[in-house]
Amino acid sequence: MSYRSYSTDSILVRASLIAFAVAFVVFAVLASTWNLANAISTRADTKDLADIVSSLAPDDPQTRYAAGVIYDKTFEPADAERSLAEFEAAATKSPNNYLIWLALSKARGRNGDANGEELAAKRALDLAPNYSSVHWAYGNVLFRKGDDRAMQHIRRAAETDKQFRVPAVHLMMLRFDGDVAAVRAGLGESPTILAAISQNLIRQQKFSEAQRVWESIDFEERHHSLAEQAISMASAAMNAKQFRFAQTLFKDGGQLSGRIGEIHDGGFESGVKVRAADIFEWQIGDGAEPQIAMSNSTKHGGENSLLLQFNTMEASAFRRVAQTIAADPGTSLKFSAYYRSELKARSTMRFVISDATSGKELARSENFAESSDWRQITASFVVPNDSDGIIVTLIRGECGSSVCPISGRVWIDDVALSR
Repeated sequence: MSYRSYSTDSILVRASLIAFAVAFVVFAVLASTWNLANAISTRADTKDLADIVSSLAPDDPQTRYAAGVIYDKTFEPADAERSLAEFEAAATKSPNNYLIWLALSKARGRNGDANGEELAAKRALDLAPNYSSVHWAYGNVLFRKGDDRAMQHIRRAAETDKQFRVPAVHLMMLRFDGDVAAVRAGLGESPTILAAISQNLIRQQKFSEAQRVWESIDFEERHHSLAEQAISMASAAMNAKQFRFAQTLFKDGGQLSGRIGEIHDGGFESGVKVRAADIFEWQIGDGAEPQIAMSNSTKHGGENSLLLQFNTMEASAFRRVAQTIAADPGTSLKFSAYYRSELKARSTMRFVISDATSGKELARSENFAESSDWRQITASFVVPNDSDGIIVTLIRGECGSSVCPISGRVWIDDVALSR
């Protein structure tokens, strides 16, 4: 193999080589500086650092964008102008990045440039027409300007991305002064939109309207694809003491069975949960007295009964056993239960029925006998017209003293409500 050599004695050749070397070093330094600034910009969190990376790589859209974000966070008037300038520069350097145009749109809006805000949002939409976030941003710009075109973009965002559904309903409620029919016409009748409308009405404490909208959704949709949302809404309804609506929502979410005005598992066939019981199930309070268990050897009906075993001298040592029941307002109901007792006690126990909204006592059963074979106890009452929930609670009878001995066992079974 032959090699060819070139003479570097010529001044022109030497100058060319030196120029190439210098250019290479400059390019390497600039590239390294650019890369360094770009890397730092992704972690920059102060204005001083934003200034440094912008000066190191003024032509890098990422560093200019990062600086714009940092200056935007201060909410200071002078910084708002700087933030806008940085986003403008970033958009100039990277005209096809829709995220930069979205940021520029917001910056222009904050600086009072409504037309510029719309133009930047429209540019983002042109670049990313299939992205829900872009339709949401453009729709909001148009909404603030009172442009009817906003509707189609807000609706598109809400239909394709769940994070925009509740905010979209909120906007439309403002637009139509709370007219639910108009909101439904504007956003559509899809199950997800209707669920968002119902959720919005719950937040406004408009529970009757919320329930009507919710129950207009097909049951299969409510019970399956919207089950998680149903549970979230049920908790809100329960906190507002809307017991019938809450029960409907819990059933749709798959966490409850049964009907309005019925004791859940009055025969204790499903057992009881000492902790983490659902709101309409039997609630067992904390404590050591009495000991509570299921009994399948002594029962009135079915396969199980609830066994309470006592051995205490303290009147206050009594674990709460209770259940909340959704009920129709104004209805006359009869409570009944069976018990068997083998007790030695100064005072036994009884059931009390209370209004779940006000806590007012509505009725009470007779006290349990100290010793009895299976015996039925009853109590009749009327659900208040302004309430749709009751609470059945097993309580200790009055002792007149903090020292109130009780020992022995009680079995409870077939607890029920009837009209």
